[in-house]
Amino acid sequence: MLAASLQLIADAATIFEDGWLLIGSAAAHVVGADIGAIADIDLLLSERDINALDAHWRDRKRLAAQPSDRFRSQVFHRFDAPLPIEAMAGFELKTRNGDWLWLEPKSRAQFGAFYAPSLSEQVEILKLMGREKDTPRILALEKLL
Repeated sequence: MLAASLQLIADAATIFEDGWLLIGSAAAHVVGADIGAIADIDLLLSERDINALDAHWRDRKRLAAQPSDRFRSQVFHRFDAPLPIEAMAGFELKTRNGDWLWLEPKSRAQFGAFYAPSLSEQVEILKLMGREKDTPRILALEKLL
C-alpha cells in the first residue's frame, strides 16, 4: 500500500512547479528509517502545486479531513489512495508551548524519486510536534545520523 501511494506521488510530481517534500512517517521511510506501520502520507506543497494536484487528481476521491487542534493548513486535501495522501500548503503546527509555527523546512534532500528534509531536520520537526507516537520515529532517524 505504501509503495503504491508513493508511486502516485512520484507520477504526479511532474506537474509540481515548486519545491515539495514528504514529511512525517513517509519521509522517515524514504530515508531508510525503520519506523514500522505508516497510516498516511504527508505531502508538503506550495499553494500553486496543491491546486495543480487537486486538478490532476480531480477523479480521485477526497476523504473527509480529520480536524486537529495541533495542526492546520491554509489548504488541505486528503486524497483516497492505498494509503491516504494528505496534501497541505501553508502547514502550521502547535508547539509544546502553544505557539503556532509555520513549518517551512530549511533543507530539501532527494531520496530516490522523493524529497524530504534532511535527517537532522526531520528529527527537529518531529520533536516540535511533541507527540508521544513520534518518539520511536525520532529514535529510528537518530540511528541514521
